Amino acid sequence: MGRRIIKNPGAGAPPDRINLRGEIVAIRFTVPLNYCPGCGASLDRTQVDGRERPWCRACGYVGFHTVLVWSGAVVTDTAGRVLLQRLQVGRRAGNWALPGGLLEADETAEEAACREIEEETGLRVRLNGLLGVFSKPGDPFVGVVYLGEVVGGELRPESGGRFFAPEELPWSGPFDHWAVEAALREWLGRRQAQIGQQGINDLGPS
Repeated sequence: MGRRIIKNPGAGAPPDRINLRGEIVAIRFTVPLNYCPGCGASLDRTQVDGRERPWCRACGYVGFHTVLVWSGAVVTDTAGRVLLQRLQVGRRAGNWALPGGLLEADETAEEAACREIEEETGLRVRLNGLLGVFSKPGDPFVGVVYLGEVVGGELRPESGGRFFAPEELPWSGPFDHWAVEAALREWLGRRQAQIGQQGINDLGPS
């Protein structure tokens, strides 16, 4: 496996970029890399940096099993409800996802989160710090998840977006990725800790 280049992956595809790009990434990490993406020659295997990797004798290409960075947020509205998106097409249709998308090379993770959320949902958000970075060995994604709040725009019905009160979050799923549930549980834990601390503060000095 390595850095496969898939040309024009979106040609003729439905406008569900969360689903489409996820399918492309799945292809990158499940289809064996047998031919050099640079010159087309058959690939051998060689040891590089302590691991066996695809290697091209003809041009020197080495395939690295790298990951992609996904950037998004646990977004809340003024009522404290959480925004989730239900995917609309593809084999993962019906799954619940956090709004966000893949990081582009010319932007920061924060910029990517705000851009993707507005593109996907129509909502403008302000980020209020990092919730967490979620990764697992063998997973082609690293998820960078922020805390976000809605500051403008309108939720587009076709986005599949829906706001949930904390006690109504759809824990039965299915979630689009293990990090969605992990991020929601991290957010909920922080929220409950803040509520508990506020209760202690309200008691005043003993």
